[in-house]
Amino acid sequence: MNRRNKKYIFLGLILIIVILLVIFFLQNNNLKTKNIPSEKINITKKEGQMQNEVILTVDAGNDVLYYSFDNGQSWSTSNTYTVSENKNIKILLKDKNKKIIGEKEYSVVVVNNPGPTITINEFPETIYVGDTIDLSKYATATDYQGKKLDVTFEPSTIDTSSPATININYRTVDYSGMYATVSVELNIIAKEENNNENNNNNNNNENNENNKKKQTYYSYRTKSITEYDCNYYQCDYVDYSNPVDPTYTFGKDSYCCTGDGCTKQNPRMDVCELCIPQPGITCMMCHETFTSKYKAEGNICYDQKPLTVSNGNSNFSYYLTPKTECESGEIKVGSYCHKIDSTATTTCPNEYTLKDGKCYKQVKKKCANKCKSEKWSSWSKWQTTKVIPSQNTQVRTKEM
Repeated sequence: MNRRNKKYIFLGLILIIVILLVIFFLQNNNLKTKNIPSEKINITKKEGQMQNEVILTVDAGNDVLYYSFDNGQSWSTSNTYTVSENKNIKILLKDKNKKIIGEKEYSVVVVNNPGPTITINEFPETIYVGDTIDLSKYATATDYQGKKLDVTFEPSTIDTSSPATININYRTVDYSGMYATVSVELNIIAKEENNNENNNNNNNNENNENNKKKQTYYSYRTKSITEYDCNYYQCDYVDYSNPVDPTYTFGKDSYCCTGDGCTKQNPRMDVCELCIPQPGITCMMCHETFTSKYKAEGNICYDQKPLTVSNGNSNFSYYLTPKTECESGEIKVGSYCHKIDSTATTTCPNEYTLKDGKCYKQVKKKCANKCKSEKWSSWSKWQTTKVIPSQNTQVRTKEM
């Protein structure tokens, strides 16, 4: 070996040593950074410069260099994030080696939304039999910013063919899913009854000008309710997209047992025994061919020789016919019943579950509970329209 070759070998060894040192350094450096538990990731919130704006600041220690506030879709070296709407965000953290070392989910409430408000406008408490009424023009709704919202009502149509008292239920929903309801009472009266009442009132007014009857006024407020995801947790989920076959293991005393330790040997028989003669068909050519007597079908080990029923004429073997119904301890294969020898234990791989003869993988996914947010609106102006109190509507009255 000449001097030049020795030189190249020496340089090659040095290069290999340098590469190994670099790999060791990188691995050692990665090991120094520990994952950060969610409870150690501190988030502070303060109001921004614009209306309905908050600024989040993340503090998780000096090992964090990169931050994502959209579940890893984008990254930044800034630990602050500006939010202008109510939403749930997932924060991911990376160290200087761009390895994810922490994550946390956080619900941001930017606006303290008191919910929508329904206003009843000059609702007629009484109408006559046969009259028509447009219920849509007596109620309006707005959100907390004063934006107009749609209002629905039930019942959608009113039958005025006979006297009745009907509750009209108005409902609205704002952009965040919060809703409010108000119920008012509509009285349908006969015209004669109303005329008699008017005549009596006129007489009373003429005779008692100074004795005016006090009128009842109503003021109400509504409770707005919204549901949102909260208290996230890991739950079990079965993935049905890629099923696998289970493993069947027959016991040592089964004819379908395989491997060491089996106490029975699967006998062999002439396939002619499997042939069921029919008129015009014989089994004369099936001898000298052998097969195992017992066969496994899924988790069932059964005798391959079919169980048949004779019609009483033993002179003609082709009168043997298949059993129409199998009994306990038998399995139907094709048109014939077969005697069951044994059953196997069914096993799925780890983290799989058995259903309908197939194994499906059990995985973890993110689940959430449902929480409710309830808020009361401010009291409405006093009005003569009668409002019906309910679980979501509070009503106060006064006489004037």
